[in-house]
Amino acid sequence: MFFDYIKQYYTMGLYTKDDLKTLKLGGMMTADQYDELVGAAKTEE
Repeated sequence: MFFDYIKQYYTMGLYTKDDLKTLKLGGMMTADQYDELVGAAKTEE
């Protein structure tokens, strides 16, 4: 529900990657939605 607004705000530059991390940790978006916006998370080996 909130993801559409978050995506729009991120595209407009109103949210940064750090803001998205906070929203993800707060349960406002899923890890998959976060990855969709900032790109797939790279795993460190």
